[in-house]
This record gives sequence, structure tokens and C-alpha cells, in this order.
Amino acid sequence: MHPDTEDFQRLLHGELAAADAGAVRAHLGGCADCRHRWEAVQADEAQVSSLLARLDGAPPVPDLDAVLRRARQPAWPARRLAATVLLSAGLATAAFAMPGSPVPHWLDRIVQWVARPAPAPSLVPAQLPAPGSSGIAVEPGDRFTIDFASPQDSGTVTVRLGDGPMLVATALGPGAAFETAPGRLFIRNQGARIDYEIMVPRTAAQVELSVAGRRLLLKRGPGIQLPVESDTSGSYRIPLAPERGP
Repeated sequence: MHPDTEDFQRLLHGELAAADAGAVRAHLGGCADCRHRWEAVQADEAQVSSLLARLDGAPPVPDLDAVLRRARQPAWPARRLAATVLLSAGLATAAFAMPGSPVPHWLDRIVQWVARPAPAPSLVPAQLPAPGSSGIAVEPGDRFTIDFASPQDSGTVTVRLGDGPMLVATALGPGAAFETAPGRLFIRNQGARIDYEIMVPRTAAQVELSVAGRRLLLKRGPGIQLPVESDTSGSYRIPLAPERGP
């Protein structure tokens, strides 16, 4: 077995055990090819040492622990590989310049840290819909009508404007069913006493909401036109009770 480049570097920096160092030196005594490689490693180190000697001061030793702490922060994951490559290159250069330095051990720690699997992201439980609730999502197109089949003794429908492309209607409890047709959503709510939420795309050209044929809300263009007022959150809350006479 011929020594590899790592064996030569460890021998150069005094990092091999005495028995291993003796074995490598014995091999060099009888293998001309390995002697040439060993001489090349020594020449490389001498060249690097000469270049570093021209610096005004000693080469800086990076604070590895600080680098690793910062790399584990949320803002760093995308930069981990780049930071590791740059840091490893700097440490490899310093390793030739400082025989016996601990830099090779630092490199081992970096490699082990990069190879370690990233921690699994914490899972946030999804919010489940209320028991018995149901809903539907449709594309409203240019003109769209939401038609409740009948008034209710109690309950409201809350309309909000959203930035998504879909109109989303949700019944917050049992007792309602949804049916669709081109340009129309039927909500079969006979006998129901529940609330509803409807998210209307802000970009929808025209959306009308009616109860038993009585129009209660009209969105035309960017905003609501008829006839309800929004609350402080920008929601339009419409009672589903029957129309009261004079």
C-alpha cells in the first residue's frame, strides 16, 4: 500500500502516530515514485510558506466556533456550502504555513458538521375545520352569483376580499350543501342555523350574493358596491334572517 497525499501531509505536520510515521518513512526508502510525491508535497509547503512570509503579520486564525454558531442560525442554511468551501480553503492554506497547527482537526470538524443531517423541521399541527363544516372553491370568471336557497332563523355570512384567484365558500357547521353551475354557486341551506365565510378574489370583475333571490351584496370592480358596510377588519357581515316588513 502506497501512502496517499493525506499521509504525507500528516507526516509533514507530525500528526501520524510513531508507528505509522515509521512505516511511511520505511516505504519512502524503497519506493522512488512515493519519494517524488513526498518531495512535491515538501516543495508545495515551502512555496506556500514563502508566500505567507511576505504578509505584514501572521495569517489570521478563523474563530471556527463562531462560524459554526452563525451557520446554525436560520438566516444561514442557504449559505452553508459556500461558507464551508471558503473557510476550508483558507484553513487548508494556513495548514501548510503552520506546521503542527490544529487546523486539520478543524477541517475534520467542519466536514463532520456539513455531512450531519439537518434537523427535521418542527411540525405545526394543522388547524382542523369545525366538526360538520364543509366548503368549496371555484373560479368566479367575469360574472358570478352566490345564491343562498333560503333565509335562516340565525346565522350570518362574512364576505372578505382576498388576493387569491379562487372564490372560497365555507359553511361553519352542518346543514348546508353546495352546488355549482357556470357562473353560479348554489348554497342549499334550508333549515340550517350556521354561519358562512366567503373569500372573494379582489380581481373578480363582478360577484353578487343573494338570499332566496334577494340581492344583499354586489362586488363590481375592486370593491363592494351594495349595500353593506365593512367592519374594522375589512369584512362584510350579512345577516341571513328573513327580510322584515315595514
